[in-house]
Amino acid sequence: MNSAADTSGQAANKANEDLINFLEHKLEEIEKKLQRTQHEYESLQHDYVDLQDKMNISREKYKRAALLMTEFLDDILNQTPNILESDKDMHLNLEKM
Repeated sequence: MNSAADTSGQAANKANEDLINFLEHKLEEIEKKLQRTQHEYESLQHDYVDLQDKMNISREKYKRAALLMTEFLDDILNQTPNILESDKDMHLNLEKM
């Protein structure tokens, strides 16, 4: 009967070893996946910072362009004589035509 108990104990030990090996393998897979995910996250974070920088540069360019266009339009409107002023009437002498 001692032999049956030994066989049963060996089977339990084998099952425990198999479970430990399985769990260790799963843990290694999860750790590898975590490393890949962390690397992808860092890469995406780097891309985000680059895009943020590019967006800020573009925003500054558009601000400067808008300012230049505003100043240009202001200069055009303030030139004399200004044909865009609405309070000046244009008189045509049709008899001379």
